[in-house]
Amino acid sequence: MAQSAKTESVPELRELVKENDRRVFSFISYLVFDPEAAEVAVLNSFSEFGKFYRRSVASRRTQYDSDQLRIRLFQLVWKEAKSLSGAPVPLSLGRDTRLLNEATTDVLAKSPDAEALDERTVERITDRVRTLDFDFRAPLVLRDILKFSDEEATRILGIRWGVYRHRLNRARLDLVDCLRGRVSSVSSLRPASELSL
Repeated sequence: MAQSAKTESVPELRELVKENDRRVFSFISYLVFDPEAAEVAVLNSFSEFGKFYRRSVASRRTQYDSDQLRIRLFQLVWKEAKSLSGAPVPLSLGRDTRLLNEATTDVLAKSPDAEALDERTVERITDRVRTLDFDFRAPLVLRDILKFSDEEATRILGIRWGVYRHRLNRARLDLVDCLRGRVSSVSSLRPASELSL
């Protein structure tokens, strides 16, 4: 009977991996620039997640839903990315006093003109995201690119709400600076000329 329980759980693990494999690879590729290292990080993350999944199924102490399992998977990916990045502790985490009145939504929020983004602009945005500090880049990728909720992103990154919001807002402001000419057409922000500095 124990054998049948184990065989029933394997397809669930496979389905979870299938549902999240592209998002995991996208997340790691924004954080780790070496393609070979990114592939190794993805494999290591899925391997660790498989071990965690099998232990949790075998122990039967806690039942995880698919959202909790997805968060655990991305926590492992984040841990792997941090170990590979060798990112130094950022020294300039000072407060940014620019106004964020309407910048609390996705910088690339859907709007009628957002569909018209050309390939060159998307490439420019991707390049700009990759130039962000490692700790600012992760919240931006999780929230605005991979579409995790704020609560899920804080759990994945293992940071407090205030620290998360600070880093996300700083990353968004940096991206807005890059897109000044296109801000009004690709986001819900006011036109760049109205933004206070």
